Amino acid sequence: MAKKLNSADYLLFGTIAVGGLGYYLYSKGKLPFVDKVISKIKGEDVETPSTPPIANSQTTGTPVVQKTVNAKTPVDPFKEPAYIDKVKRLQVYLGVGVDGNAGSSDTSQTNQALKKKFDKLYIVEGRLRPTNVDKYIKALNDKSAQEISVQKSQDASKQRKAFGEKLKNLYSKDKSRIVRSSDIKIQTRFFDKARNSYTVDGNQLTIYKNDPLFPKFSYVAYDSNGYWILKTPSGKFVITNPNEYVAK
Repeated sequence: MAKKLNSADYLLFGTIAVGGLGYYLYSKGKLPFVDKVISKIKGEDVETPSTPPIANSQTTGTPVVQKTVNAKTPVDPFKEPAYIDKVKRLQVYLGVGVDGNAGSSDTSQTNQALKKKFDKLYIVEGRLRPTNVDKYIKALNDKSAQEISVQKSQDASKQRKAFGEKLKNLYSKDKSRIVRSSDIKIQTRFFDKARNSYTVDGNQLTIYKNDPLFPKFSYVAYDSNGYWILKTPSGKFVITNPNEYVAK
């Protein structure tokens, strides 16, 4: 006959069952805290996982670039070196004090001279300032080019006149023959008293190569370009370039 189990027996069986289940779970790695308890009993240190540190400029040593905003003081356009140089250039041309300062009114020396030299442009642009200085510089360049052209023309006129005088002196003093190296057909003129000019009359004559110019033609004067004005044997006039003749 089977023995009847009492409460102590049931408690024993329960303990065995719980222990077996616990061992099974421990063997499967389901109870990690058991390892910690065992290690603690044995006196072993247990590593506690920690949260990895957040990298920053202080822990990693990476420099932090700080942007510095520098507020620049606006430059006065009247004090810009490029503007001052242009004003000086204009002042040299105008014949006034060269200091790079055109003045702030129409009555300044520079602006008065500017108005006189570039009267039409001054009506439109007014006194000199950074916004219109380039227009005055362009006008200066254009005017300089015109003046250079006129000067070259004047120089050429003086050269022709000087050469014409040499040829005349060679004829009158040394009895040299003044001739052309080639034939030329030239228009004849009459003197128009009303216009005070030598006007073409629609006719022409030929001055032949090596044919002595003087005394066949008589010298009258030089025109504004340094050309000879000569009177023909028939009483008409011709205008011819002295540079086209030689002395023999």
